Amino acid sequence: MPADRARFHLESCPRLFVFLLSLLLACPVQAGSFRITPLRVQFDDNNQTTQLSIENNSQRTVTLQTSVMQWQQEGNQDNLAPSNDIFVSPPILMLPPGGRQVIRLRHMQDMPGREKAYRLYLQDTAARAKQAGGANMAVRIGLPGFVSPNGIKPEPRIDTHYENGTWSVRVSNAGSANFRVIGLDALKGKADREDLKKEDLLAQSTQPIEGFPYVFADQTREWQINAPANAQLRLRTDIYGYRQQGFDERGTVWLGEPENKKGL
Repeated sequence: MPADRARFHLESCPRLFVFLLSLLLACPVQAGSFRITPLRVQFDDNNQTTQLSIENNSQRTVTLQTSVMQWQQEGNQDNLAPSNDIFVSPPILMLPPGGRQVIRLRHMQDMPGREKAYRLYLQDTAARAKQAGGANMAVRIGLPGFVSPNGIKPEPRIDTHYENGTWSVRVSNAGSANFRVIGLDALKGKADREDLKKEDLLAQSTQPIEGFPYVFADQTREWQINAPANAQLRLRTDIYGYRQQGFDERGTVWLGEPENKKGL
C-alpha cells in the first residue's frame, strides 16, 4: 500500500499518552507513567470475571485508587453515576518503581437483558496534572467496560444533511451492542476512493466529539464537518467486518449526496 494511502487507514493500534482522557483502544498503552492492558473491560454470559495488568514505569512509588461508574448516554452527553455492580480487587494498590499488579474484576449482578456500560477509573493519588488555567488536578485514567449478553450486535444508521457549507452527520444505533466512531473525513468529490492522496483531504475530524465516541444501543450522536456539498465523506468505525448499509471490511462507510439534496 502506498504511504499516502496508508495514512487514511487505521491498520495499527496506536499508543496514546494522556492524563484526563478516556483510553479506549483495545491494546496495551502507556498513559503517563503507567502501562495498562487491556484497555477495555468486557463481561459476557461466559465470563463474569476478568483482569487488568498495570505496570509502573516511573521512578517513584505510586498509589492508585479505583472507582466504578455506570455509564449512560443521552444524545451527545455521557452521564456517569457511582456503581457497585463491578467488584474490584484490590481497590487500592501501591506500585513500586518497575512494579506490576494484576487487578481482578467481577460483575456482581445477573446478566442483564441488554448491554450495560461502565467506566473504570484509576486515580494516582499523588501525581497532579497542570491545567491550562494553572490549577492542578489529580491524574486519572478512565477505561470503558461493558456487560454484554450473548447474541447482541450493533446496527448503525446514518443520516446526512447539508446547509451553508456544513455537513451534519447523524449516527444512530438501532442494534443491541455498542460501536465506536474513530474518524470522520471530507474528501474531494472526484477523489479516487481506492487511491487516496494527501491532497484529496478537505477536512478531518479524527476525534469528532471528545476521544473516540461510542454509540450505545438505541442512542444517536451527531456532529458537523465543513466541506462543500459535492464532497465525499468517510465515516470510520470499529465495526470491522460489518458489511451492511455500505460498510466495508475496515468498518468504513462512504457518505455521498446529503439526504436533503437528493433528487434536487
